Amino acid sequence: MNRTVSGVLVCGVAVLALVGCGKGETTREGMASSTTVLVPTTTTTMGPVTTTPYTVPDYWTRVNGPRYITVVVPMRYPAAQMTRVMQDVVDMHSGESGGWHVDIQCGSSAEDTGGVTLGTSSFALDNLGLAQTGLSSKFQAATIIRDGAQC
Repeated sequence: MNRTVSGVLVCGVAVLALVGCGKGETTREGMASSTTVLVPTTTTTMGPVTTTPYTVPDYWTRVNGPRYITVVVPMRYPAAQMTRVMQDVVDMHSGESGGWHVDIQCGSSAEDTGGVTLGTSSFALDNLGLAQTGLSSKFQAATIIRDGAQC
């Protein structure tokens, strides 16, 4: 919002300055003339920045140490939703380096400990991460959900 207002004010000052320069000029016929300059303005509305183009189910994260994260979910999600959760976790750490190991547990907040372990996951953000995790591709989580595990 502030950028748009500043941009409009700057353009408005430029228009006034240009219009002011043209005042008082005389033409060859001796008549006063004025100059009107139209300055195009643009308004850009920026929405919230998201890296995930889909709805992500509720979850919480807790960093347990170097390269170890616990993802806490309130229920066992279907495979497609769990994939979205893990992709969101990968996206959140994309500015970092290395590989990460993830435990997926049941709970109702990031502080919940001792919940049922639903599965594990790993992801690599660069070549070092590939070596640390043993994965073969970057920015994709390899997730294993235990059969029959329920919250």
